[in-house]
Amino acid sequence: MHVVGMHAHGHGHEHEHGDVGVEVDDGHVSSHVRHVVVSQAQFNNLSAALMACFFAITTPMGIAVGAGISSVYNAKSPRALVVEGILDSISAGILIYMALVDLIAADFLSRRMSSNVRLQVASYIALFLGALSMSSLAIWA
Repeated sequence: MHVVGMHAHGHGHEHEHGDVGVEVDDGHVSSHVRHVVVSQAQFNNLSAALMACFFAITTPMGIAVGAGISSVYNAKSPRALVVEGILDSISAGILIYMALVDLIAADFLSRRMSSNVRLQVASYIALFLGALSMSSLAIWA
């Protein structure tokens, strides 16, 4: 099977991705999908190097900022709790979006899945049970 384009992540998209031509075997997208999508952006070498540098320094910079404000940070203040809640919500939203749209959608829209109703039902049940179990972990987080 041959997938043309990367439109598995939503019908509401306004922009085009072009013809990507990603090979799919047995309903599973091959390992070069991300490479194809990233190379399709056609960044020049300087832009790619700058993005790689910023990606590499993000975590150390976050650790440095956290260590710097740890002496003046009051975790029990109402403002800190609101900011923490907002940041947690944004992080959860990004995680849900990436999981459902970029990772799971390709599997759910495959030819193998669309031609087998039992597989669809089992997959949706497994998806919802997994989401329910992950949500229940929030009780202890």
